Amino acid sequence: MPARALDIASFRLVKRHGFRHLFNEILSEKIDAHNEKIQQQIAEAIIDKLPEKVAELRKSLISEQQEIEIRMSLMGHSSEKSALPYLERHLREQSQKFHKAMMQDMSQTIRNARGA
Repeated sequence: MPARALDIASFRLVKRHGFRHLFNEILSEKIDAHNEKIQQQIAEAIIDKLPEKVAELRKSLISEQQEIEIRMSLMGHSSEKSALPYLERHLREQSQKFHKAMMQDMSQTIRNARGA
């Protein structure tokens, strides 16, 4: 396959800081997905009355402290404080999503009550 010429000027606005934010967003999503999967498995183990499996699965959950340590390791930071802005940003985004969903549910309830 022949090499293509790249328009280097179009990459002018790409900065390391943007990559760092994108990386941390993706990392947050991966950790959330991991924890959601484990929570589902815990729920199933509870239903199946498997307390040993529940205990083992709970060890697999990534805590906030572990998430901070993962970020520190992957980003090459030496201070836990360096991970906090990314955790706070992710928490803010999650909060906004939950709030929006709650408002949509409330709006639907009002529409239903009005018979619309």
